[in-house]
Amino acid sequence: MRKYVLVACAIIVTSVSMAQTVLWLEDFQNGCSSNCQAITYTGPNGTWTETSTGVNGTDANVWYISGKECGNNAGVCGSDCGFSDASLHIGTNASVFGDQGATYLNNGAGFFFPETDKRIESPLINMSANSNLTLTFNYLENGDGTNDNATLWYFDGSTWTMLQDLSKTATTCAPAGIWTSFSLALPASADFNPGIKIAFRWQNNDDAVGTNPSFAVDDIRITTPSGPPPTAGITASALTVCAGQSLIFNDNSTGTNINSYIWSFGAGNPGTANTAGPHTVTFNTVGTFNVWHQVTDDNGTSSIQIQITVTPCSSPTAAFSISNNTICPGICATFNNNSTTTGPTTYLWNFPGGSPSSSSSSNPGSVCYTTPGTYSVSLTVTNSFGSSTYNQSLTVKAAPTITAFGNTILEMGESTVIGATASEGTINWSWSPNNQGAIFNCNSADCSSATVAPVITTYFEATTTSAEGCSASAFVNVIVAFQAFVDVPTMFSPNDDKNNDILFVKGVGITEMKFRVFNRYGQLVFETIDPSEGWDGTVNGIKENAATYVYTLTYKLIDNSTGEKTGKVTLVR
Repeated sequence: MRKYVLVACAIIVTSVSMAQTVLWLEDFQNGCSSNCQAITYTGPNGTWTETSTGVNGTDANVWYISGKECGNNAGVCGSDCGFSDASLHIGTNASVFGDQGATYLNNGAGFFFPETDKRIESPLINMSANSNLTLTFNYLENGDGTNDNATLWYFDGSTWTMLQDLSKTATTCAPAGIWTSFSLALPASADFNPGIKIAFRWQNNDDAVGTNPSFAVDDIRITTPSGPPPTAGITASALTVCAGQSLIFNDNSTGTNINSYIWSFGAGNPGTANTAGPHTVTFNTVGTFNVWHQVTDDNGTSSIQIQITVTPCSSPTAAFSISNNTICPGICATFNNNSTTTGPTTYLWNFPGGSPSSSSSSNPGSVCYTTPGTYSVSLTVTNSFGSSTYNQSLTVKAAPTITAFGNTILEMGESTVIGATASEGTINWSWSPNNQGAIFNCNSADCSSATVAPVITTYFEATTTSAEGCSASAFVNVIVAFQAFVDVPTMFSPNDDKNNDILFVKGVGITEMKFRVFNRYGQLVFETIDPSEGWDGTVNGIKENAATYVYTLTYKLIDNSTGEKTGKVTLVR
């Protein structure tokens, strides 16, 4: 269903008074036909000055005042009129071609260096008795975007500020260009200010890109209106419309003798109009667009801008994705909303068997399940044009069941077989822990039994995993009858007969130790912490004499018990 909806929007109204009383005029009547530089001009208001505002090459373009570029009325093509109606313009340096009107040099080809950045400034303008000021002039400009470009500047008595990056004028009369009118309200700081200035800045680089004309200006006026400007107004049948439908716009402006109406309807059809209306405009493109309207009367110009929103006016389409459609008990799934909708929208999720069981969020995040089964999850999406429901299944697989066997008692050093059985669907088995290499004969993922030889009493855990990733575990207790044995021989004979040549610590289950041997003078002759390392009866490669030696031993066993021993050992040669 399609319908109009009226919503609040921003309305921007701007009014500019038309000049009725001329307070200041500069028309550059210097009687020069060519090659008169602007810095030599002193008119009825005073002397114009020039400021370098950036890089200027040795052959920079020059500000001229002459009839080489005639100061024509708006709508007239640029021309050369000799000395009869001079204009202020930027042109080539005398070292290149001289004053050719608004024709500039944009490329020195390595022989000339025409980079230019100069501002030509008016004399002080006294507005101490005036307010509500408007600046108007006629100008023409082309160039190259912001690379070769003219800008309008304003001085408030202490600071220069750029007022406008002037728009390029029509090139209907290419290459001369067409003169165009310009009007702008001066800032409030100009009101009752005895020391303002206006200026024009020209910049160009040396990249051989740019189109004549450069820039010319004439008939500069500062005015104040004789009456209030008009107030632009729009009546619109609605501010929101469905794509493909139309709105009606009419003028409800107020003013004195309104003589100009200008409309711009953004993406509408038609896009423009120049009468009061009513205007029926069709909008086919979805989006937000500005509708702009300007009126002009004897005292000025006023414009207004409103926003029109074009919506698809269609019901939503519900859709969502699940991080995993098959999960195990105790696992959470994540739900992501993929619905398409416009405008205010509500969402209703239903998660049978899940926690939470429902949600009104656009993206509910994670939902957890504990009970095996297959559940139908649904999402209903609703906006002002209708609703849509989407369903998707989620399966919670049962975890496998497992039974372990092999509980037994072993003597230290013995081995046994332990095992487990599980429900169908198992794809992987694992056993732990494997301390001291206790588990062996189990090298494949599907081994449901294993040979173990623990050195201490151990709980072995069997874990089975289903194809869906669901796991279960069971334990087997293997008790080891551990008997500690730690000793050091009382004699050894390091005579290289391969019999009792090395003095070792004897024992079972030693995990840590420190064994030290001292001679009769109390000097340390051997030390080790490795049960597999013994003393060969030498010190620094030199054989010790046959004698009685004293040893000390501290140790820790695999069952975490500890002990100490001291004694004597006889070295026999």
